[in-house]
This record gives sequence, structure tokens and C-alpha cells, in this order.
Amino acid sequence: MENPFKQSGDVLHCRAQEIRKKICVMNATAKSGHTGGDMSEADILAALYFHVLRAMRSMRTGACAGMTNSC
Repeated sequence: MENPFKQSGDVLHCRAQEIRKKICVMNATAKSGHTGGDMSEADILAALYFHVLRAMRSMRTGACAGMTNSC
């Protein structure tokens, strides 16, 4: 079986950059925020949300195939 956690670092980097852009827009719109802390979490958020959790969901969905109750 192929490793579901294997994904290009470039893809995750692009996702983190998009998150950073959205952080800037949200903080500018709100005229407040702690930009430094938000920016430092962008890489972690991208890796978890678009890489680890996506892979875990696909594993869970495969395990639930054919079941009447959702997982």
C-alpha cells in the first residue's frame, strides 16, 4: 500500500502561503490581531489540515465503506 502521508513539500508550502495571505486580509479587515503568532502557525495548519487529516479521513472512509452508520 502506498504511503498516504507522502506529499510534496512544495504543495504544503503553497497552501501555507495562501493561509498567510488570508491571515493578512482578516487582520486588516478586523483592524486587529496577532499577526506573528498567526503566521507562525500557517505551516503547521497546512501540514495538519491538508496532509495528515486528509489522509486520516480517506483511511476512515475506506474503513466505513458499506456501513449504514457514519464514523
